Amino acid sequence: MSDAAPKAPSARAVTAGGPVLILGIRPRAGTNLLGDLLGLHPALAATRVPEDGLLRPSRHLLAYAREAARFWDQEGWGVGAHEEDALLAHLGRGLRAWLERDLPPGRRVLTKTPSLRGLAQVFRLFPDADVLLLVRDGRAVVESGVRSFGWTHEQGSRKWAEAAAMLRAFTAGPRGAAGRWKQVRYEDLVRDQEGQLREVLGFLGLDAADYDFGAAAGLPVRGSSLLTDEHGRPRWDAAPKPEGFDDRPRWAHWDAARHARFNWIAGEHLVALGYEPVSVPEHALGQRARDAAFRAKRELQKLSRPTRPPARPPTPPRQEMP
Repeated sequence: MSDAAPKAPSARAVTAGGPVLILGIRPRAGTNLLGDLLGLHPALAATRVPEDGLLRPSRHLLAYAREAARFWDQEGWGVGAHEEDALLAHLGRGLRAWLERDLPPGRRVLTKTPSLRGLAQVFRLFPDADVLLLVRDGRAVVESGVRSFGWTHEQGSRKWAEAAAMLRAFTAGPRGAAGRWKQVRYEDLVRDQEGQLREVLGFLGLDAADYDFGAAAGLPVRGSSLLTDEHGRPRWDAAPKPEGFDDRPRWAHWDAARHARFNWIAGEHLVALGYEPVSVPEHALGQRARDAAFRAKRELQKLSRPTRPPARPPTPPRQEMP
């Protein structure tokens, strides 16, 4: 974060409202950057915890509400479906109260999580939230995760594809029709920081006149895989941004086989989110890569076959009575 003190809110600044939730498609998608940038606005205040993770286990709250509603329905009161949503909303108010503890007067709480798990329940728990869905090129996410956290390229590619499918299902479904979410691309934020910030502030109903764009331009870098400590781990303390930072794709060194594998796992989602895959002609792949692609195709065919019930053991012959 910048050492500069935030500007005082103007008379036009938005008063306290619903929480602002930043949800990253995966770790390494840039939630630290977006959170630090928005934290410079005087109408927002970040939570005490760096990442809240409240939606990740929300399936347990959903199961709780459903079990309670099932009991009410069994009693014949006819209130199950309606009261299930009401109960979830009240549980969400409790979570919001936890997020907003020690919140300065007149501020909106700003929080972030580098995960989309539980996304389908976000507006059932936080009906008045504004949600920023942060996406990033899957190849950059995977390579950064490999460098920072020891992921394998296979694991990272599959996890990114799963999250991208979750995001697409949400934005195309009824829960995503509420109009209280905005998709933000990390690459656009880096290339046109002020323009993207103005769009995000407008979506949040915050006055850009209260924002210090100069402080944002000089914001240090935290947690990048390009800036590491003496042990090769990402630096989570603030470090000055180098000249030309983040101009070169993390995956620039990938060979044809790696691109082909990523395209096979996640290419559909890469295109759907507005990114251009690297086209790999068949003749560019070595024999080893072709063999790997063939094995992957065979495994996929096996998974798609209907499973047969296990064969019953043969019936032992009946013993005659002596």
